[in-house]
Amino acid sequence: MAASAASLVRATSAVSRLFPAAPTAPGAPPSPPASPPRQPERPAPEQSGAPPQPSKKPETPKTAAQALTSPAAPAKPASAPATPTATPAKSAAPASATATVKPAAPAKAAAAPANATATGMPAAAPAKPKPEPQPRAVKAAKSPTGAIPPPSAGAAYRASRRPARRWQLTGLIIAIVLLVGALAGVALLRRTPAPSASQGGNGLIANETAIRGQAVTWITEQVDRSNAVACDTAMCADLAQHGFPASNLNVLSPGAPDPYGSQVLVASTDVRNQFGSRLAFFAPTVIASFGTGAARIDIRVIAANGAAYQKALRQDLVKRRTSGSELAGNKRVTVTPAARAQLLSGEVDLRLVTALAFLASSEPVSIVSFGSFAPGAATDVPLRWAYLAESDAAVTTSGQAYVRSLISFANNLASPYTPMHVSPVNLPGGRKALLIEFAAPSPLGLLPS
Repeated sequence: MAASAASLVRATSAVSRLFPAAPTAPGAPPSPPASPPRQPERPAPEQSGAPPQPSKKPETPKTAAQALTSPAAPAKPASAPATPTATPAKSAAPASATATVKPAAPAKAAAAPANATATGMPAAAPAKPKPEPQPRAVKAAKSPTGAIPPPSAGAAYRASRRPARRWQLTGLIIAIVLLVGALAGVALLRRTPAPSASQGGNGLIANETAIRGQAVTWITEQVDRSNAVACDTAMCADLAQHGFPASNLNVLSPGAPDPYGSQVLVASTDVRNQFGSRLAFFAPTVIASFGTGAARIDIRVIAANGAAYQKALRQDLVKRRTSGSELAGNKRVTVTPAARAQLLSGEVDLRLVTALAFLASSEPVSIVSFGSFAPGAATDVPLRWAYLAESDAAVTTSGQAYVRSLISFANNLASPYTPMHVSPVNLPGGRKALLIEFAAPSPLGLLPS
């Protein structure tokens, strides 16, 4: 029996070397550290007819199958291990008292234990070829939350690197797109001129040119060409080019102390800057104005003596009212209500009132309205033209003969009562009329006080 027990121990050690503990499966929790190996108990002395029983210890498996399935490290071999053979070792016990033990596969650690002998002694397991060495598994990291850790450190590294690589590629693409857009924007800015420098400047120049053109047109059509006009170099050149007599244009030098010697002053930007606050003293009355802001151009009447000019202006208003009231009461003059109100308020130029009185002495006169083209003029500037009807109930001659008679008589009036224009016109609504117009500015002191 002692020989049988020794043979069993040697067989167990051989099996442990042939079938080491199964490697840790991917995804399974790490096994606890193995306890230090114990030396096998020496076989007990033979008893009467009973096989020796191994000592019962909590750490030592009771059977060979449990030793195969245990996660602990294999026990050290005995001092004289038996050489493993391809044939199973035979026990010295009777054949009827033993059963063949089939070792479980290493991957299935939870398989049912093999049959043991009737007396509790394990039978020797058949020896198997030494398995191929498995690659050593990398110890898995333990999740701090207690969840199942990743399969292995290498797999976790590859899994974490894939999203990072995707984000890196996406960021690189976005950076390239932004760089291309920035370069395109810089190229566009270099090729496109600044609107404030080109378009804004051209707009200001065009605006100033338009305002200057309006002022030149008004002066050449409305101002008496026998009057001397003071202006800057550019304005005087434009007036001469449009037909105003160059002999009556006085160019103001930058150092000129005043505009005296002329009757009309063209107050452009340069002239306003030159005279400053003294401009209103030199030329107190605005008879026309064009534009706004710095580009504005005013047409002013020059007064050698400001106080004397204001006194003459008040006297002229009184004479206009008196003469207008006499004309409105003339029996040979027909006046519309609007025209009568303008005559009574003294709004009509004294030259025009006097000329109409002369015409009424020759032919009956029908006054349609009074007017003037003087944008931006002061309120005390009188109206300089009248629309007369081309027919009158009191007239015995034909309409054309009547118009020719009025034109001839008006053009033969002595200065300063000679009109600047006398011509037939068409009023709004298709009505025909005769226009009698006097030049600007309206002179003062025509009638004795």
